[in-house]
Amino acid sequence: MPETVGLVGERAQKAETTRAEHFRLSYSGNPEEGEVQVSNGRKNKRKQKKKNQNPNTSPPAPAMRSPPPPPPPALPISEHEDEIVAAVEANPVVVVIGETGSGKSTQLSQILHRRGYTRRGAIAVTQPRRVAAVSVSSDILLGLMKRLIKDRASDLKVLITSATLDGLKVSKFFCGCPVLNIPGTLFPVEKFYSTERPTNYIESSLRTALDIHVKESPGDVLIFMTGKDDIDKMVSKLEERIQNLEEGSCMDALVLPLHAPPNCRRFIVATNVAETSLTVDGVVFVIDCGYVKQRQYNPSAGMYSLDVVQISRLTSELGELEELGLGIPEIQRSSLAGSVLYLKSLDLPDINILKFDFLDPPSRESLEDALRQLYLIDAIDENGQITDVGRIMAELPLEPSLSRTLIEANELGCLSQALTVAAVLSAEITFRPSRSKDMEGKRKRQELPDGSGWGDHIQLLQIFESWDQTGYDPRWCSDHELQVRGMKFSKDVRNQLSQIIQKIAKGPTNVQAKKGWKSDPDYRKLRRALCVGYGNQLAERMLHHNGYHTVGYRAQLVQVHPSSVLEGDEYGKLPMYVVYHELINTTRPFMRNVCAVEPSWVKPILKKLERLDINKLSGGLSAPKDPEPLEDDQVSSPKRVTDVKQSDVDSRIQAARERYLARKGKK
Repeated sequence: MPETVGLVGERAQKAETTRAEHFRLSYSGNPEEGEVQVSNGRKNKRKQKKKNQNPNTSPPAPAMRSPPPPPPPALPISEHEDEIVAAVEANPVVVVIGETGSGKSTQLSQILHRRGYTRRGAIAVTQPRRVAAVSVSSDILLGLMKRLIKDRASDLKVLITSATLDGLKVSKFFCGCPVLNIPGTLFPVEKFYSTERPTNYIESSLRTALDIHVKESPGDVLIFMTGKDDIDKMVSKLEERIQNLEEGSCMDALVLPLHAPPNCRRFIVATNVAETSLTVDGVVFVIDCGYVKQRQYNPSAGMYSLDVVQISRLTSELGELEELGLGIPEIQRSSLAGSVLYLKSLDLPDINILKFDFLDPPSRESLEDALRQLYLIDAIDENGQITDVGRIMAELPLEPSLSRTLIEANELGCLSQALTVAAVLSAEITFRPSRSKDMEGKRKRQELPDGSGWGDHIQLLQIFESWDQTGYDPRWCSDHELQVRGMKFSKDVRNQLSQIIQKIAKGPTNVQAKKGWKSDPDYRKLRRALCVGYGNQLAERMLHHNGYHTVGYRAQLVQVHPSSVLEGDEYGKLPMYVVYHELINTTRPFMRNVCAVEPSWVKPILKKLERLDINKLSGGLSAPKDPEPLEDDQVSSPKRVTDVKQSDVDSRIQAARERYLARKGKK
């Protein structure tokens, strides 16, 4: 993923004067070696150890100094220092492509320091690391930098570095800026590609692993699979095949553990997220099954899908699979509500979201979807201006729907409960996998709180509060088949959110299990806050059955996920309206994590849909005709969707049922 090194000129140097009074750069050793230490400049005098001042004792003999450690080996980037500096001097933007281990991350700033850039300015380095959102953030960052360079071309230099970035694409984006390629790695790497598509990628990877184990020299093996199910299959089969090998034909092997005894080969099976987030000593061989699970967002349906897709040799070389995206940039397959809210919060008067210059432009439909989401949850007004609520949302490290829920909960007096729900949803707690097929695991899960029939958000709240009452005992999680790691992470997230929101909190932020339930046994305050926060994720039940259709831009026929704890009334009918955390498309479209809401809470949201003007929301002016045709000729006004007749929906369902029965009769 790219790093951006900004070299800011004299104007920024003045702003740094006050900060320099508190923190100064002191250099130890040879400045040419680039050794930099940061020390506090107020009272950071070197402290001398107190010694016994005995006049009758002669001073101790000076201690023998150990020889200095040998200098580290020169990194490949060092050989190109003059070339890099010359390019920086001549161009406002330079792209540096260097393989992992070439020294680009650690040495570039030191090269610029040695060449005097810190004497007339400052060096700012941004180096994001989270895969999921980083490529989207980098894309927006580069778009903003392009705007800034037009105004600051005289004293701003931008260096963009990566091991896998598409240099030509970035160069074209920045009007033909130079691209420097730094060859070389610390260790030689051989790559072997399959010449044919495997009929079974698990078996193909298994054969390769066994060939390495039997024929190759010692060294651990890292195997990339698509997900948990494939990992479990690979581990089981690999253990079985290794046990069946002839005794003495090869060294011992252990499957999965990160630590193993000497003279034993480890087989570590993981998803390819480990490619950018996991470093394991001892790994010599890497096997990639050639397939990956890709999460894709469909803006027209507001729905995510998770598909297993093949990786070709070409796409595997296009930059860490375009940040694990198979050549499809993250920004083109994600919901952009959070990114658009960030752009709105910058208060750039001339910015038009639909015309913003992205490195990898998302579809117009994705941007319109984000604008609609933000408008329905009060983050922007009908003219596209960010609201006071939106500014607070932009400061919270959450997706917009959860940020809006917290703000509304703060007004309604249920902030403590909302903080818990937001934290647990962000951590995505899951049940612990169990290989045994007995009923014990199901029984333990049935002992968990049931959400009082109101839905999954309430159940998640009750689960966390039950854990809180045990003093956050990990054994309670294990006893109820909950993954301890996910629960601990949700606790950490909740603590961080509590600290961030403390400055605007109108009530307690600590867990208030018994007190909160007694004051509001039906969780009306929390459910109303969820309705406001998830105003763009509403669904209305059909009249004659428990299917739902989404409320908003385009109606989608969906169902409540089978794992939901949402309950119906005495006649078995589910609530008329629900909010959902996300739509997922597996065997059919499902709403995951749903909660019952009241019809009176939904009416204000339906009225907002009637006033929606996408051109105003973007930042442009409303016009009777859009001079730029939309990419999707089926786009219709939001009002048309809110007027969907129940009879039309039911008739489509009936027609589908008749077609199915007709096909069944032919068989």
